[in-house]
Amino acid sequence: MTKKTLANLSDDKRERLEKAALEEFSKYTYDEISINRIIQSIGMPRGSFYLYFNDKEDLYLYIFNKYHKLLLDFIIDKIKNSNDDITDAAKKVFEDITAYIDKGEHGILIKKFLIGLNHNIENKIFNLEFNQVNELIKVCQDKYHHDFKDIEEVKCILDMVSNTLIHHLTGYYIFNLDYDKVKNLYYRQLEIIKKGIS
Repeated sequence: MTKKTLANLSDDKRERLEKAALEEFSKYTYDEISINRIIQSIGMPRGSFYLYFNDKEDLYLYIFNKYHKLLLDFIIDKIKNSNDDITDAAKKVFEDITAYIDKGEHGILIKKFLIGLNHNIENKIFNLEFNQVNELIKVCQDKYHHDFKDIEEVKCILDMVSNTLIHHLTGYYIFNLDYDKVKNLYYRQLEIIKKGIS
């Protein structure tokens, strides 16, 4: 967790640190990230960095949390403004996310997040995501309540849809798979989720 003293960091210094961290995270996977490169690029003394963050992991989770929230807000907005059912909305989310990653301002960063995580950091990210995902669950429950028996069913469907999405996104970016093949397989799996197997 970031230190309470982070609140004392001026907006200008925080923005410069975040920008430097974003540049580093966009170029390197988690294990390759260097705090030295980040702080040297903005002229921050090493001791000052440790007033605000415990270590590299702390900074990484702070940045991830911020941009994960933006990504979830993006997904929530797509679902709120869609007239489709949850699996059709998921198809549009896949197309919009891949378009953003390929062309958006922080696309390279998101790609590095997807391909550069180790198991330890993934577990910590999962805990960070929990509260943010609750908002997505509520939106889906409100919008698709007529499609599901209860909140647990909403959670199960969201879990299947999101895990399938992450699986295909990581496969697409890590292994440079053909976009259309990845998209078509994802859509086929969504159709199976939608229809069920019975």
